[in-house]
Amino acid sequence: MTDTASIIDERLNRTIHQQQRAADPLSSAWVSANAGSGKTKVLTDRVTRLLLEGNDPSKILCLTYTKAAASEMANRLFQQLGQWATESDEILVQRIEALEGEKPGRARLISARRLFARALEAPGGLKVQTIHAFCQSLLGRFPIEAGVPVHFTVLDERHVTELLAEARFHLFERAAEEVDTPFAEAVDRLVERLDLGGLLAVLEHVVALRGKLNRWFDQEGGVDGACATLRRHVDIAPDESDEELVSQSLSTVDAAKQYVKRAVDALAEGGKTDQRSSQVLTDFLEADLQDADYEEYLSIFLTKEGQPRKRLITKAAKAADPTIETWLLDEQARLCEVEARRRIVWAVEASEDL
Repeated sequence: MTDTASIIDERLNRTIHQQQRAADPLSSAWVSANAGSGKTKVLTDRVTRLLLEGNDPSKILCLTYTKAAASEMANRLFQQLGQWATESDEILVQRIEALEGEKPGRARLISARRLFARALEAPGGLKVQTIHAFCQSLLGRFPIEAGVPVHFTVLDERHVTELLAEARFHLFERAAEEVDTPFAEAVDRLVERLDLGGLLAVLEHVVALRGKLNRWFDQEGGVDGACATLRRHVDIAPDESDEELVSQSLSTVDAAKQYVKRAVDALAEGGKTDQRSSQVLTDFLEADLQDADYEEYLSIFLTKEGQPRKRLITKAAKAADPTIETWLLDEQARLCEVEARRRIVWAVEASEDL
């Protein structure tokens, strides 16, 4: 037990000594330690020792990353100085000795008791700020040099949210007024593809990335250049579109009408699912190519999620024409490739509209 206690005492004394060294305002120190290990205490002690040396409180600047950290440090500092103003000489001597490593004289005790009032009365107060607040104060003092309006204000999150909501309102208002313009058509397509809620979510994401996007647009010579680069990146031709892909796919089906007709007859001999497929193919054959319901045709081969259906024909229908299953499977494989390409084109077109 005695050995363990000695080890603990030794480590504690070493930690106190290291903290005293880091808190010495005459040394430049970089403190790295785990959460809760005393970093804020060291910083508070360092500021306190600066004040004890007679430094003007208004000329001391403490910068933190967060408002919470700034508030915590300021509270600890004022709490410590407030205690020094009212504590007995005996306790105050112990506190200053623990802070500096040596006993203070009478004059230092008197100075320590006045620090609380000096900190409160300092012009502008004791400066414990976040980096953002410090930068804002610099811009406020030198707006002309910084190239900002003289009486600028910093938007808070609530105001930003209100302005973005107002901007979105004007966006859709403009789309409603400018009917048949490229802008209005782009908005209509995005709403159709994403629904209104999805579009608002995407717009919010775009606004958050506006800095990166604007740099990219500048690099590519504008939005058109960026869209062209996007198409090259995913190997999509400048004039390639979803509409063109659907048209090409329909032409391929039209060229294989003999297989479609055989599939109609074979599927008509099967169960309810087969018969539905037979009717869809019949409607497809009877319609003009430009009016054919391509999505309905796809439903025979793919699920709503775009996955290949596990069974395209039942045994009863297969018995009517044993060779038709091969065509159905080949057609399913072809449509999977077409849909994969369509998804890429869809994403590119939606990005261009956005």
